[in-house]
Amino acid sequence: MDSNEGHKIFVGGISWWTPEDTLRKYFEDYGVVLEAVIIRDNFTGRSIGFVVFAHPSVLYRVLQDTHIIDGETRSIDYEKAMAAMISWFCEEIFNALSAEFDRGVSEPAKDLEA
Repeated sequence: MDSNEGHKIFVGGISWWTPEDTLRKYFEDYGVVLEAVIIRDNFTGRSIGFVVFAHPSVLYRVLQDTHIIDGETRSIDYEKAMAAMISWFCEEIFNALSAEFDRGVSEPAKDLEA
């Protein structure tokens, strides 16, 4: 799995005429955007977007807002975004606990018979 997969959101209902740069600039208000891609289906005329952030912590703010891009409300895939936030939070806790454990293991043993 791509290491940035957990930082990705799905943006639905994008206008056929919306350029990728507009999508990128809109979401840069939330944090550093590594990639903004719009996929257009020539057969159905529908377009969808994917935005990859540098850090998943910005997803909380993304989920709190209503997103109006080019004058239309756009849907965000909350399930994928929430899963990414939970994954990031668990990773942060794991890293903190690992550092605490490593610090405890590296300290010299104390005499418990004192």
